[in-house]
Amino acid sequence: MLKNSFDPSKTYSFLRYGRMSSDSQNPRSPEQQFTTIADLLRRLTYPWIHIKDYRDDGISGRYF
Repeated sequence: MLKNSFDPSKTYSFLRYGRMSSDSQNPRSPEQQFTTIADLLRRLTYPWIHIKDYRDDGISGRYF
């Protein structure tokens, strides 16, 4: 049987990935996702360390 060893009270390093599905979406969508993540972590009081943000603005390579 698998054991779950995840303990959110430990210090973890993390990155945030915000994305849009297409360029017709709200251009601030990734920023709003980052804000939601930050607010949640602040409420939960986890001692996690934010390392970096990655942002995907929904630029499709479909026709290239």
